[in-house]
Amino acid sequence: MSSRSGDELIEMLLAGEDFPGEEGKAANDLLLEILRGYPAQNLGRLVHSDNSEAVKSGAFVISELGAQAGQIPEEVDFLLSHPVRNARYDALDAALVGVSPAHGTILAKAIMLVNDPDYAVRKKAIKFLTNSTPDQLAAAIPFLADHEVADLVAWLAAVGNDATRLPDIQGRLDDPDKTARMFAAAAAARVAPTDRRGIEETAASSDPEIQSFAENVISMLDLDREIRLRREQERRDGG
Repeated sequence: MSSRSGDELIEMLLAGEDFPGEEGKAANDLLLEILRGYPAQNLGRLVHSDNSEAVKSGAFVISELGAQAGQIPEEVDFLLSHPVRNARYDALDAALVGVSPAHGTILAKAIMLVNDPDYAVRKKAIKFLTNSTPDQLAAAIPFLADHEVADLVAWLAAVGNDATRLPDIQGRLDDPDKTARMFAAAAAARVAPTDRRGIEETAASSDPEIQSFAENVISMLDLDREIRLRREQERRDGG
């Protein structure tokens, strides 16, 4: 446990300092301080810093706050359009678990990162589409200036995790428009726990970004299945 207070840890990160030989410890200790009650609002000092490393640390901590990120939606909003790639990337996690449908403008900004210039951010945005709730998707629609994206969001919300919509999803995986393919990949991932055919077809895509996303989804499904089987076997052995 760190003996430094939340204020001291923020000052360290603003100065670009960390614990000697323990890179990242200051940010992790700050996260623990916030979970113990230190005000999350103080992270704004990092988020709005001119020091890009301090911004990255602030974004990381916010991404790890879970639902508590909902206490500082204005900081999540700011990070979603930050020029630092890591800030946008981590802000997507915070938006997913911490931003409620009451903040449709923020959710719309998160969705539009499917068109981000950075590959890693685009891939994380597909994950956001995969895991966001129908209410989050619906709340974003009125704030999407791009009407094609708004239509895709409405379609994704309607598909949900309904495996009977798989033919529609599969029909969109080869759409000439990349954004449409990304939404189709997200829809295939939402349905995958019930029917894996869509995500397996997505993994065979000629689009390397979508292919990589699908392969990761399949790996997680396989891991989840392996864990469930192991637990079931342990229950049998214990019985």
